[in-house]
Amino acid sequence: MSGKNAGAKVGGKGSWRRKVKKAPTGSQEADKVWLAAQRQGCRDIGEIDNATIILAQNDSLSFTKPELAIDMRANTYVLRGKPEKKPVSEILQDLLSGIDLSKFGGKAGEEKKEELGDVANVDFSKPEEAQPEEKKE
Repeated sequence: MSGKNAGAKVGGKGSWRRKVKKAPTGSQEADKVWLAAQRQGCRDIGEIDNATIILAQNDSLSFTKPELAIDMRANTYVLRGKPEKKPVSEILQDLLSGIDLSKFGGKAGEEKKEELGDVANVDFSKPEEAQPEEKKE
């Protein structure tokens, strides 16, 4: 016998075969990390709709309905869920579309212009001298 199950056969004719041991899957390891974080004192934060982690390669990982545990003393955050890889530009567009710009006093891209008056003959290289204001009647 050669190959993957070479060590599985033990004994002679008619003897039982050993079960092939499988390596643990990633979800089991994630559960172990989650339980270890809770044992260390991380508190669960419930009802989070969305969490986003921005990576250095102009990509981001977006989690929908993640589980979050925080330990503020150790500055530790444990985020558990299924990530979706998205470009950062898409995440920023989603954020900007969710902001109500009327609360900030105007429409997007519209700026208020201040009237400066007549500044065509002003020399900006010299400091302005204090001049008494003239009263208009």
